[in-house]
Amino acid sequence: IALDSLKNNSRNAAIINAANEIAVEKYLNNQIKFYDIPKTIEKALIKFDGELVNNIDELLVFDKTIREYCLDII
Repeated sequence: IALDSLKNNSRNAAIINAANEIAVEKYLNNQIKFYDIPKTIEKALIKFDGELVNNIDELLVFDKTIREYCLDII
């Protein structure tokens, strides 16, 4: 997932990072299964496809939004 996404769009790195951190935390706390990690990342990539981030302030808001979304879907 990560390599394909990064080839297409650099903003996907932010999505992958935020979704992965939330999913791994949930996995380490035995709240999801290991194979739910890539599923969570994929859902976030689909949800936030096309979002624009123009500066660091927008990136910080974007990161928070992704993390909240992932917490909601897990």
